Amino acid sequence: MTLIALIDCNSFYCSCEQVFRPDLTNKPVVVLSNNDGCVIARSKEAKDLGIPMGAPYHHYKKLMTFHKVAVFSANFPLYANFSTRIMNTLTQFSDSVEVYSIDEAFISLKGIASDVISYSQLLRQTIFKWTGIPVSIGIGSTKVLAKAANRFAKSIPESNGVFSLASSPAFIDSALKLLPVEDIWGIGKQQSKKLQQRQIKTAFDFKQYKNRSVLLKYLTKTGLQLHDELNGKSCIDISTTIEPRKNIQSSRSFKPELTEFDDVAAALTLFTTRAMEKLRKQNSLTQLISVFIRTNPFNNKPQYKNGITISLPVATNNTLEVAHIVRQCLSVIFKKGIEIKKAGIILSEITDDTSLQQSLFINTNQSNLMASLDQINKKYGRDTIHPANTTRFIKKRQSPKWVSPQYTTNWTDILTVK
Repeated sequence: MTLIALIDCNSFYCSCEQVFRPDLTNKPVVVLSNNDGCVIARSKEAKDLGIPMGAPYHHYKKLMTFHKVAVFSANFPLYANFSTRIMNTLTQFSDSVEVYSIDEAFISLKGIASDVISYSQLLRQTIFKWTGIPVSIGIGSTKVLAKAANRFAKSIPESNGVFSLASSPAFIDSALKLLPVEDIWGIGKQQSKKLQQRQIKTAFDFKQYKNRSVLLKYLTKTGLQLHDELNGKSCIDISTTIEPRKNIQSSRSFKPELTEFDDVAAALTLFTTRAMEKLRKQNSLTQLISVFIRTNPFNNKPQYKNGITISLPVATNNTLEVAHIVRQCLSVIFKKGIEIKKAGIILSEITDDTSLQQSLFINTNQSNLMASLDQINKKYGRDTIHPANTTRFIKKRQSPKWVSPQYTTNWTDILTVK
């Protein structure tokens, strides 16, 4: 039987910040979202203070100040670089690595001759030694069991960060009885309520449930797969290839709100630039562009939200072309005098860039220009070359207050040892 391990970084964003701030070890730390609005990461100590995920910073500012919580603005280049280093480390321990998210990955333990617990402990120690990031590892015969085991690895200190649900059936069942049904990977809050109404309250109850037609009704085909996986039947294979995104969205909330057309247009041009960079990175084209804007739903001022979708005659990956279309879309839905809190774009109908249908009337041969732009920005830094009007938004927006240096991605921010 081939076992699967799930490696999950502990409080990943906070751990990245603590690597370069050893004085914050075992101290409460939080990381805030764009514009320093909401809490998007918490260390264990911050969780113990009762700071919830997604909490507005200004609601908990007094609590954080009183308990001397270290507050950081999101530093995504730093986190992405740490993620890359960790994933590269995993490839030295397994031939099959599936990067599930920025801080999670599944690996196959096929061919591991030694004790898998000892092997996983060695992996955990190596990641910490090479990157300074603590991880938890869950082991199971299926992905769902590995995911469940990871929860126990995080919550049981005696496990030393590694927990296995690949031993005797009796042990597995006893552990699943302690796992609430809403904590099963792939089951959401609303779905769990429907299951609880049928007295399915734990992962063990879910595993033992025999009426597959009910599971199909409430959880679709995915529910049947989860049921089989909890029963040790592997249905969700490890995928070592990254599937191209079917939709790419780039959006942001504004602080303060924007009221001028040119300011919103500049912001949307920047969002378009980011989305098109992601599109080209996966060697894709888009043929459907959606633009949306909305006011702040939490204030008492006049409310407004609107969106528009445009289908292109020819699929493209050209930033300048799409930015022009996005500006035209905004001119249709923009309403003067309204305070815009959030805006964004969505790229859809994404196809492989090798399947471009050429046009007799439209010049689609812009790939060399975009490739050159990406190469220059990669070599000399993001936005070295960028659409001119994005500068208007960059200058206008408030800079994050507590962003840490980009220690691993920017030469000027590398630590100096004296």
